[in-house]
Amino acid sequence: MFTSMFTRSSNLHYGRIGLCLVILMLSGCQKISYHHEYKRTQEMVNEVLDQSINVEQCSDFCEPVNELSRNRAIQIALYNNKKLQASYEELGISKADLLEAGLLKNPSISASFNIPDAKKNIRTNIEVEAPLLSLTDLWQIPRRKKVFKDKLEASIYGVVKVAFEIYTNTRLAYDTLMFTHALLENAQQTADRITLLRYDLKKRKEFGFASDLDISLAEVEVGTWELKITELKALLEEYHARLCLIMGLDPLCYPLFILTEKLATLIPSLPEKDELIHWALEHHYEIILARLQIKYYQDLIAYENSRKITECALGIAFKQDFDPHQSGIGPYVSAEVPLFNHNQAAIARAEFHLKKAEKEYQQAQLTVIANITAAYVRFEGVRENVSVFDKKLTLFNQQALKYTQEFHKQMQITLPTLLQTEAALYKTQRKYLQTLHHMLDAYTNLEMAVGKKLDRF
Repeated sequence: MFTSMFTRSSNLHYGRIGLCLVILMLSGCQKISYHHEYKRTQEMVNEVLDQSINVEQCSDFCEPVNELSRNRAIQIALYNNKKLQASYEELGISKADLLEAGLLKNPSISASFNIPDAKKNIRTNIEVEAPLLSLTDLWQIPRRKKVFKDKLEASIYGVVKVAFEIYTNTRLAYDTLMFTHALLENAQQTADRITLLRYDLKKRKEFGFASDLDISLAEVEVGTWELKITELKALLEEYHARLCLIMGLDPLCYPLFILTEKLATLIPSLPEKDELIHWALEHHYEIILARLQIKYYQDLIAYENSRKITECALGIAFKQDFDPHQSGIGPYVSAEVPLFNHNQAAIARAEFHLKKAEKEYQQAQLTVIANITAAYVRFEGVRENVSVFDKKLTLFNQQALKYTQEFHKQMQITLPTLLQTEAALYKTQRKYLQTLHHMLDAYTNLEMAVGKKLDRF
């Protein structure tokens, strides 16, 4: 520590010190604005999802919902999902950290007062040291701001990641609810046919063309289908509640939705696989987050290197002796001598993190390629299965049921054969609906692997 004194007028000393303090205090007054980050986040979400989100004004959704399309469900979820709304706050946290990283250290002041005894012509001995400016801030602040700017950028892509997860989860939940609706409708149609058959058998029995065994078999079959319908209705309520959860709605306040889309009408097409992989390796949010992690640790290493000297301050010092003629003011300099601690541990830690981030980036690239390839092949395989159902299985089973029903009326085919045919048709239709559902799931999983809606290509 070095202190130099020069004789001055005391009033002039105090005025200059006060002026310096006021200037430094005003330099630290900054208003935090998040509008630019919010706008960027909205644009990026719209780019990959073709959907808008309102980052700046979050409020609860309170409109009635009776009929619901998939796109409408996604819009409500992106507007009302609480997890997504919570992720917006990360933008504010990261922006506040960035602004704080750009602030100078607060000036400090230390003073000691030695009060003399009652002798005349002796003043109080005063020593004041005021480090006003940390010189290390001049080279540390730019590097520190880069570190927190990287964190802010990662927060933006973190919101994009959450928004995409909400989008895919809403699609999967909507498609599952739509699939359960189709299963219930299929089971209800089969149950209605069995009920009509039971009624027909009772009429035949009046004329001696049906036995008690036939009636009993029909009654058992009707009861079996009633149980299946009850189970499917319970599943419908469960999947409705899950969709409401993703949409941020209370399922007790929203009865079962009337879905405006049908399972069998949704057969999307795909872009080329190489095109998807090429885009994802550049723009998938996981890839970008991995690259940002590398940049973060590169900037952190630069920042830690700048902290080898953690303290070097410049300020003002004032001293007043007991002697009434001895007082003065001068520059104050304080510096740390990095003799034992060169901040090497922090630098080494950041370097190891950098190596780890680089390997994780390579793994993220391989994961994206593998996920896209697997999801693409799965979708193409399931779509081929749908084509087989459309061209062969469903049609042949329907023809077999029609044939069996006609010959049963003519009493040339027994009741068990008819019931077996009904069961075979139901199983075929159920398998067909499951295949359609698997195809839609595979499509959504492929979008998740790519990191962008496929119809945006």
